[in-house]
Amino acid sequence: MIIETTGFLGSDALRFLRGLYEECPRADGKETAGSEIGKFKENVELELGERAQAVKEAILTACNEAPVLGYAVLPRMVTRPILSLYEPGMHYGSHMDSAIGYDDGRLYRSDISCTVFLDDPSAYDGGELLIESDTSSQRFKLPAGSAVFYSTLYDHEVLEVSRGVRRACVFWIESLVRDPQKRRILFDIAQLGEWIGQREPVDSDIRRTAVRARENLYRMWLEG
Repeated sequence: MIIETTGFLGSDALRFLRGLYEECPRADGKETAGSEIGKFKENVELELGERAQAVKEAILTACNEAPVLGYAVLPRMVTRPILSLYEPGMHYGSHMDSAIGYDDGRLYRSDISCTVFLDDPSAYDGGELLIESDTSSQRFKLPAGSAVFYSTLYDHEVLEVSRGVRRACVFWIESLVRDPQKRRILFDIAQLGEWIGQREPVDSDIRRTAVRARENLYRMWLEG
């Protein structure tokens, strides 16, 4: 499942993250990739230092204010974000993100990957995020502040930038529901529940049935 969220970052958060590109030192992006994946990675990333916690808090705030994440992603943990930069000639070849990471003193399972676009599409040529899902190949190049959430199971890449600079924030989520197919079912039921809620009174049998089905699936599938 791929979820596109426009306006994920507000103007203040977007301004804050962009400003860090003027303040923080830069490092070769290969340093945060494994030995195999690093062969296909050509970008730079910011060394956030003491700014890392403020960046994470900005992302957590955005996640909490995005209702779709509550029933589509069901976040249990959000990792420290990485701020990346691609200049002309840079790209990140096709790869799958690691299944396990280490953040804030504990191991986490990476279920969902997220890319937040920090520049408008007109600021650069190329640089599309290409995601190979189960059924199709999709390219994303969204307005500044927009985000794409996608299963970490999917191969994906950043196509070569040919003009301008592409800046993005990436992070990972461990979900309360491990199985992506179950997350999809919960997402569909939540959407169905919203549709019913707009058309049925609070005490209607059909509305109560929809809520009961959703809550009982949560009880079956959510991990403690």
